[in-house]
Amino acid sequence: MIIKGLRVHIAGSAKENIDLNILFYAHELVAELVKTLLLEGATFSTSISKEPLSISDGHSSLPIIFDWTILTQVASYYDLSNSDY
Repeated sequence: MIIKGLRVHIAGSAKENIDLNILFYAHELVAELVKTLLLEGATFSTSISKEPLSISDGHSSLPIIFDWTILTQVASYYDLSNSDY
C-alpha cells in the first residue's frame, strides 16, 4: 500500500475511568503509528483543544483523547534537531 501523500485522521477517546496502564499503552501505540506513517510520507488532520483528562485535575492523569499525542509526534518529525527520526 502506498502511504505517501495520504491524509490520516485518528479519532477516538477512552472512558474517563480507564485503567491508566491501558491508556498509557494506547498513547504509546498512537505515537508509534504516527511516527511510522510520517516516515512513510503520510500527513495528518487533527484538532487542537484542551485535553480532557482521565482524572480531573490529576497531576498523574493522562488525556483520554490522542490529538496532542499526534501533534507532538508531527512536531518532533519536523524538528530537524530531533535525532529520534
